[in-house]
Amino acid sequence: MSFNKDWEEVKMKDICTITSSKRIYRSEYKEKGIPFYRSKEIIEKFNNNEISNNLFISKDRYNEISKKHDIPKKREILLTSVGTLGVPYLIKENEKFYFKDGNLTWFKDFEENILSEYVYYWLQSDLAKRQIKAITIGSTQQALTIKSLKKLDIKLPNYKLQKVICDYINSFDKKIENNNKMNKTLEEMAQTIYKNWFVDFEPFQDEEFVDSELGMIPEGWEVVPFENLFEFQKGKTPKNKSKENKDGYLKYLTISVLSGKKTLYGEPTEKNTLVNENDVIMVMDGSRSGKIFFGTSGIVASTLAKLNIINDKISNGFIYLLAKYQEKEFMKNTTGSAVPHADKKYILNKKIAIPKDKNLLNNFNKSINDIRTKISLNRQENQSLKELRDSLLPKLMSGEIRVPIEENKEV
Repeated sequence: MSFNKDWEEVKMKDICTITSSKRIYRSEYKEKGIPFYRSKEIIEKFNNNEISNNLFISKDRYNEISKKHDIPKKREILLTSVGTLGVPYLIKENEKFYFKDGNLTWFKDFEENILSEYVYYWLQSDLAKRQIKAITIGSTQQALTIKSLKKLDIKLPNYKLQKVICDYINSFDKKIENNNKMNKTLEEMAQTIYKNWFVDFEPFQDEEFVDSELGMIPEGWEVVPFENLFEFQKGKTPKNKSKENKDGYLKYLTISVLSGKKTLYGEPTEKNTLVNENDVIMVMDGSRSGKIFFGTSGIVASTLAKLNIINDKISNGFIYLLAKYQEKEFMKNTTGSAVPHADKKYILNKKIAIPKDKNLLNNFNKSINDIRTKISLNRQENQSLKELRDSLLPKLMSGEIRVPIEENKEV
């Protein structure tokens, strides 16, 4: 049953202004200053609420632009319009940045009876995605034009109901955000515990220390190379791939997928390398060689490798923290000129001091595994919340189901 008899169908151009930005040239990029967003940065912010590698323009250039032109403000929307299309971003309060023209389209100056958050959520729904697909141009490089975006049809309830729907959907996003914050804290806690144990030896300061090739280490510990702890198992591209999840398919873990930029699936065979949430993955080829990922399952791409444990004293959680602590060094010391590659020989020759007492390592492994379990449960809950939210979006946005005001509560 539909409840949208009183909803009004309008063109996007009738409820807001759709435009782009003043052009910024590549020569104006700086190492620090005001963040500069392209599609890549918006996709990362949409998926992870953080950016892996910022571009900047100078503060002087930003101030010059802001004096002569309008700049993005709170509750306005940016939409990716080249490459990966249709990913929206709702600008937050006091967020200072500028963005690349053409890559992103800017929705601003919303009419008084229009809640921009409603448009933001509508752009995430299947209702919008179908229209966006229909107006996409280009083959090798897909794109959206401002002219076509202005013609998007959107059905709107009254302002009060827009607010009710947005509050309801936002309750899912708040829970997801809280879980992400909790996981970030748990991740930092695990890193701190690792550093205290294996770098600073804090829990063992009252014990005897002996000299080693790594310096002074607790008595009863031994220095071992990484090659005695784990080995690399290279990934392989699945024979059949898809953007949609099919029966028998698993998530295909490319760098873009692990970074939250896209979702791909593949049909696994016995030749493929598979991982679960407890396995550690390293980027082996490309500009991000040496980067570490942990906590996901699927088929490992050919540019990645699984780190297999070959020492029964340690856990995957230990391997992850060890590799994560060394990540910047791994990414700095790569091989290859045109295309960087993780230097397996350099990595496997690295050394660490660990206790000979297996029970001592078991205590560490247990504390880390408990933290990883909590992180994993939060991720699983987030996945369930995202799936439920995404299934409700088109029904809420079409009026197929409604959220009565008295039921407008947080999840």
